[in-house]
Amino acid sequence: PVTELRGFNRLNVHVIPPKNACPNPDADVVVVEVLDTSVLHLEGHERYRPMPDLETFVNDGFPFTRMADLGETLLVLPREPEPGEVASALSFIAHTSAITGHPPTGLTVALTNAPESLEPGDRDLLVIGAAGRLAGWAPWEGRMPIRGLTDREPGHVQLPSVSWFQRAMAFLQGVPLGDDLERLGRSLRPGESRSYAVGFESTWSPGRSVVLLSADTASAMPNLPAMKGFAEALQARADVLVMSGERRAVFRVLSNYASGGLPPFLTFLWFIASHWVVLMPVLLLTAMAFAWLLKRRLNNVAWRRLNVGSKA
Repeated sequence: PVTELRGFNRLNVHVIPPKNACPNPDADVVVVEVLDTSVLHLEGHERYRPMPDLETFVNDGFPFTRMADLGETLLVLPREPEPGEVASALSFIAHTSAITGHPPTGLTVALTNAPESLEPGDRDLLVIGAAGRLAGWAPWEGRMPIRGLTDREPGHVQLPSVSWFQRAMAFLQGVPLGDDLERLGRSLRPGESRSYAVGFESTWSPGRSVVLLSADTASAMPNLPAMKGFAEALQARADVLVMSGERRAVFRVLSNYASGGLPPFLTFLWFIASHWVVLMPVLLLTAMAFAWLLKRRLNNVAWRRLNVGSKA
């Protein structure tokens, strides 16, 4: 199960060598060494994951850790980052390096307040900045699951405007948005300082992800270890993480997008499995089509029998 695949899983290798490979076939213990040049082949499998998914980001660094050297990651900070923002960036680098076991030699870092000047290409983005210091990202707020992080006056984080299409797709998945939106609204009420992690799809390259780390103040910027642990949730996959003190809560607000791809038939099966409300009308239409075909077949059989009888 996907929930059992984590960034810190151990791979246990069981080797049964041929007898002619052992100096003493009768020995109780045989020592086997796995060479540094050994390769684990996983060819023939499709790579697909519905996004956004902050749980995999917090626990596994996904999607950034798809490349061990972070060669497909663009880290974006304000032009003059505050110490808390730099600390968040360094905690991300340390976290992902611990997962992959490889230094982030391919990571690209940009210091800018104007995202339109970026040329990320086919890369995932990690954007770090306190609320009110992300004014250049205001045009992106239509894709974000919460609003107000880009306001020049922090502390006005609000619920997004959810379209009828997003509500309809959530209903077909059997997870109406009302409960999560109500919970998120309570979490965004004015109070103690909060920090946030939000995930959404990149505007530059479909299927690529953007994860934005922010907080009400620069001194409250989150680090990756603080994001881990128990979080209040109605469902496992989420696109908003709100942290206030020791309390963590996750929410799922916006529509999904896919990281990777599947063949057409598997895409259909995945859609039916993840939008199970559609299954009942599909089964009903299938039964009606089968009944119509069977009726035509029986009418043809009856006609032939009556026709043969009239000729006799």
